[in-house]
Amino acid sequence: MSSILKVDTINENSSGGAGTMVNAALQVVTQQAATNLSASSVTEIDITTLDITITPSSTSSAIMVGIGSCPIQVPDQDDNQYWGIKIDRSIGGASASTIYTNNQMGRSTSNTPTDYRDGGGFSFIDKPSTTSECVYEFVFIYESGSETASIGKTLTCTSYGIEFSGATEV
Repeated sequence: MSSILKVDTINENSSGGAGTMVNAALQVVTQQAATNLSASSVTEIDITTLDITITPSSTSSAIMVGIGSCPIQVPDQDDNQYWGIKIDRSIGGASASTIYTNNQMGRSTSNTPTDYRDGGGFSFIDKPSTTSECVYEFVFIYESGSETASIGKTLTCTSYGIEFSGATEV
């Protein structure tokens, strides 16, 4: 037996007010791009293909940004060097500044001289307190050396930004 429910109007019956949703996802922005970056003798590589641009609808919104998938390869340099990701954010076209750094997401070791790691599952929640356009840049960081580090290897990498309303810290 099946049922059909037809409704013209739904009115909220609570003290929150009509149409009020707390911690609702207001917008989702995603990036997908074939990425192939590599460098040697540097400590940072800007992963420009994964930049996220989002304009919050309220100053009380929170923005969750992250990388969904991105292969990373760091060669062994015989001293167990660490690598990570930092996030830079610019607001309203201003210069970008670093809002998060995790420089120990992974490590190259002599046991895995060309080990690939997936940068997936990485996320950060930002409260920019603005309704101006925000640009989030993901930057790969690692200890400098003469060997080459690689990001993407021509595979499709993904990133995302999700705006949440009424976000509060607990």
